[in-house]
Amino acid sequence: MNVVVDTNVIAYYWLPGARTENAVALRKRTDDWFVPRLWRSEFRNVLARYLRARIIGRCLLVHGARSVLRCAAHRDDRLSRWALGVQGERGTHKATVALANKMARIGWAVVREHTTYRTA
Repeated sequence: MNVVVDTNVIAYYWLPGARTENAVALRKRTDDWFVPRLWRSEFRNVLARYLRARIIGRCLLVHGARSVLRCAAHRDDRLSRWALGVQGERGTHKATVALANKMARIGWAVVREHTTYRTA
């Protein structure tokens, strides 16, 4: 039996998010999905929006990391010392991206564990 699925269900299935688990469960129950051609082009639009949002989010993280790195010389916490060490070894641009990556991982861990950020 073919099941016609909406673009949103396809997006929830393929793009990680809050409703991904529901879409995966639906796919397990009804594994014979039918996607009309028009909805495929709609999915391309959804995918483009998703990628743009992720790129903007990455840019914001890099801008924030640049600001943290600029102020790190005046601070004496473990993260600032680490960032300044990377800056000395690799340069400012690589240190900025490394710090943005570290900040994203810290943020994800805080959200995943339902806790608050604690400095060491």
